[in-house]
Amino acid sequence: ERLRDVLVWSLYPPEKLLAECRQRGLRVHSSRDRQANIKALLEDNDRWSRVDPRIQRLRQLKLPQAEVTQVELQFREIDKMSHAALRNYYEDSGKGLGLPKEKGLEQKELLEVLKKAHFWMALP
Repeated sequence: ERLRDVLVWSLYPPEKLLAECRQRGLRVHSSRDRQANIKALLEDNDRWSRVDPRIQRLRQLKLPQAEVTQVELQFREIDKMSHAALRNYYEDSGKGLGLPKEKGLEQKELLEVLKKAHFWMALP
């Protein structure tokens, strides 16, 4: 897949390559520095390949980068929470997210429910 991407980007006219970098919010190099722009695109792809598939989906839907980043940060915060903190967060924010009362959910289930709720709230 990386090889395919490099090949495709190598065939892009300079303006289209720069536009792709700008659209992703990447630092744009001069149009003559194609290799640096392609490298930036590859690094961006690598970063996104390690991200939760729901975050990738938001990105594919062309949501503003700030909104995608906000959901990604929410996911990271949720991942760091203890079981007790997750329960409290669920009870406090669950009402605003439209979640039913928590009924003895395990930590893994709480993580998933909260992430799904934030994902759905971010959808257009």
